[in-house]
Amino acid sequence: MRKSRLICSLLLMCLRAVAEPSPPTIAKILAQTHWISYAPTHYYPGETPPVYPDIESLTADLNTLRAAGFDGLITYSAELGSIPSLAEKVGFRWMLIGIWDPWSPKERLELLKAVKEHPKLIAGVIVGNEGMLSGRYTINSLCEAMNDLHRMTSKPVSSTEPVDWVLGERRLAECSSFLTVNAHPYFSNHVEPEDAVRWTIMTWNAIRQRYPRMPLLFKEVGLPSRGAPGLSEESQKEYYQRLAHTEVVFSYFEAFDADPRFKRGAIEQAWGLWRSDRTPKAIVGTLPLKVANK
Repeated sequence: MRKSRLICSLLLMCLRAVAEPSPPTIAKILAQTHWISYAPTHYYPGETPPVYPDIESLTADLNTLRAAGFDGLITYSAELGSIPSLAEKVGFRWMLIGIWDPWSPKERLELLKAVKEHPKLIAGVIVGNEGMLSGRYTINSLCEAMNDLHRMTSKPVSSTEPVDWVLGERRLAECSSFLTVNAHPYFSNHVEPEDAVRWTIMTWNAIRQRYPRMPLLFKEVGLPSRGAPGLSEESQKEYYQRLAHTEVVFSYFEAFDADPRFKRGAIEQAWGLWRSDRTPKAIVGTLPLKVANK
């Protein structure tokens, strides 16, 4: 009798394993999602006191992005704790939640809350953005923070730096579950869309060759739509149209133009697919574009 019960229990466990598919890997999530890198409109954290958008403004932002076909959201800070719940409510499937300051008690608390309340939404944690480039932290302290946050959340972790840093600092990959890279052809003097896409593919292949087993996402990639000769909404549109039919797994950068209160300079204010008032640029009419990896 005991043997029969044991056999039945084992068979039931096997049937459950077959019936319940394993959760998707981070590599599959990255490749099968339409990503948008998002900083909210009406968000001025550098002012004294900081100015934060209200729920209505955040909801309007996220509804705009979902209506265009985006189902993956990438943030830069966990400070605005209402974003995960709003993102889930409007229909985002996945979120890569950013931590601007890896040691901020507030951001860590909001991250843990988001993971607890929205475990199926949060696909991974991006610990910092260009912090080594700007000198905000070292690779040693960053890896320590990444290990802490991975242990605290049980989520895949990454940290974002420009291409040269990712290629040159192997410990960044060693401390990461997946790679998120900022790859801007404009800053390497590639402005014409076809040439800029060639540079992007070359850069992708270089990182792929260096880290062949690491899941990889270009978190910031694109062309600004104004601010220098050769830049326009049409060139931005053509760049993304071409890139969408390559093997590069990328996030559109970025959702909205930056207000002068948030970023300085015409180039830094012009990366959005929408203007700062949420009116669309030329690229929006052709979204979603990423088809190669679906």
